[in-house]
Amino acid sequence: MNTGRTLCWTQPIERGSAERVSVDYPVLARDCRVGDCLLLDDGRLSLRVKKIDGNAVVTTVEIGCWTGRVSINGAVDSPHRH
Repeated sequence: MNTGRTLCWTQPIERGSAERVSVDYPVLARDCRVGDCLLLDDGRLSLRVKKIDGNAVVTTVEIGCWTGRVSINGAVDSPHRH
């Protein structure tokens, strides 16, 4: 997952792909706003919310080059929402 790549976070849980990731966070789309920054892997990967479409949150990778898998135990953090 390189800088500039688009990644869509979806709900409900379904099989993911390189472009779509299901997340067990039923209100993610409600909690996000266009322009928000989402951090994964302790901030090694930074995503910018570009669009919210129903229960889907479309993001673009801003910082990071991530070759691992998205863990079901991994956290998604939005630093300005604390």
